[in-house]
Amino acid sequence: MSKINFGNIYKQLVIFVTMDCNLHCEYCFEKGRHRREYIRQSVIEDIKQQIQKSGSMLCDGIEFMGGEPMLAQDTIIDLIKTFKDSLSYVIMTNGTIPFDHFIEETKAYAENILFNVSYDFSSNGMRHNGLTKEKLQGLINKLNRYGYTFSFASVYTPQFANHVTQNILALHHDFTGAQLSICRLEQMGQFTDEYVKPMISNLPKLVLTDLYCSYRYGVMARPPENIHLPPGKEGLYRRSYLCDVANANMTVVGVDGRLYACQVQAAAGINPYADTIKGWRMKPQFYDRLEYNKGYTDCLTRHDTNQQWEKAVEENRQLWQTVHDKLQRLKEAQDAY
Repeated sequence: MSKINFGNIYKQLVIFVTMDCNLHCEYCFEKGRHRREYIRQSVIEDIKQQIQKSGSMLCDGIEFMGGEPMLAQDTIIDLIKTFKDSLSYVIMTNGTIPFDHFIEETKAYAENILFNVSYDFSSNGMRHNGLTKEKLQGLINKLNRYGYTFSFASVYTPQFANHVTQNILALHHDFTGAQLSICRLEQMGQFTDEYVKPMISNLPKLVLTDLYCSYRYGVMARPPENIHLPPGKEGLYRRSYLCDVANANMTVVGVDGRLYACQVQAAAGINPYADTIKGWRMKPQFYDRLEYNKGYTDCLTRHDTNQQWEKAVEENRQLWQTVHDKLQRLKEAQDAY
């Protein structure tokens, strides 16, 4: 019987460091509308101050998003050098921006940094001249050599659904690396369970051991064998692996400096995952999901930054108590089943 592990609850600070990007991927909701927008240094200084003041109550890690975050890599380097190995860092990137400067500046903290690279049929046409398979393999080798973690995130829209199996097999075959262990499948639009599940079940067992598939809004499937994460890397994967307790507590800072959202999702079950892909979701489950989404419309300014952040931290604290109570009730129901 699976037991709930409260340690899986994970707080994440998401920072949109820029909305600029060097690609025009078909599925991107930005569509290049906010090019050349970068987060202000004054907001970065506010973020530093509030993390130092609030500590783990605010976040255990930072996720950098965009746009293409590596276009603002000096900002990312600044924050990593400030907090060093006290936090974990996830960088969502298309992988086409040179990494050499970033590696030179951050290699001392490589074990705390995960690069999550988007790589799928929706954007490969845009990458053709900028990121060949040979260049990407070279990038993986370099990141592995310095101890960084590297993963793939593949976004599939309905029009590319028939390429899912083909693309996952290609990724597994073409790119090798000890720390290459995630290929994430996300739901976009009317991409239904019934349509996806047969494709995933047809993948070879070898591939399934390296593959975790999740919907944007919940658990889809888990490989039939345990995934062996590199020692010391487990924390970096909490964001991508929905364990006994699905986790998301995000404080989002937009490129405009505004606080946008804090949210929590929680899930637990007698056996949250089937033993095989074909037995997916057939075992009894208790689950609960709590979402919290509150918009923050006031800009972070020199005058109201502290008040806004303190409000977010206090609301997070109250919310975590609510989540803890709900999960405790789930655990009691689980034990009594």
